[in-house]
Amino acid sequence: MNDVPGPLTAIQQRLQAPFTSHLVQWRPVKFNAERSQALVRPHIGVQAVQDRFDTVCPNDWAFELTVLGGTPPSVKGRLTVVGLVRENVGQAEQRDGHPGTLQDAVSDAFVRCAEQFGVGRYLRDVPAQWVFSNMLDDLRLQEDAPDWAQPKQSTGEAPTLPEWAQAEFERSPGTQHLLSVLAEMNASLPQDLDRQREVLRHLNAALNAAGAGTGAALEDGPNTTHPGGPS
Repeated sequence: MNDVPGPLTAIQQRLQAPFTSHLVQWRPVKFNAERSQALVRPHIGVQAVQDRFDTVCPNDWAFELTVLGGTPPSVKGRLTVVGLVRENVGQAEQRDGHPGTLQDAVSDAFVRCAEQFGVGRYLRDVPAQWVFSNMLDDLRLQEDAPDWAQPKQSTGEAPTLPEWAQAEFERSPGTQHLLSVLAEMNASLPQDLDRQREVLRHLNAALNAAGAGTGAALEDGPNTTHPGGPS
């Protein structure tokens, strides 16, 4: 996308901006022989990528696909953003002897196409990190990697992003403490959807009173899937 003329250059920086840390997931790529430790790498899920496009250029992107078949299933994706097209092939990963699903292949193709526009591509430069395997559930990971390779020494701590790979607002003093508090609040939210909306309305009002200028963004809830994106 470098040196691309036209309207795409105006949104290029926003598409390439780092995601907030809570949206970054960690996927195991190797296990030690005892499967007690896992080497994990960061990645961004489909929903976060869709939300990025819906936020930056909601009416100017579309995703199409062609099913290629095979086992595991594979598809060819075609992503159009402000008239510029990028294509890539996605394939489902085999897990525990199962060939994976067509939806896995669609998601893989979509994320690969988005990376060609710079979305989440910076995460490829983040070093892999060793963690204990019993931490995988806490990291919302799926054990979908082969059992091979010897580990380096694990720190026993959750993987973290370097400062350059964090969203700009997360680099300010005190932000990590605030994010941890918000994570604890999220865990205590009521399960009932109407009550969650009521909590969000109060939070939105408090943010507006503090001058955050969030408007009605919190009341609207999460973005819906773009008609052109993977379902």
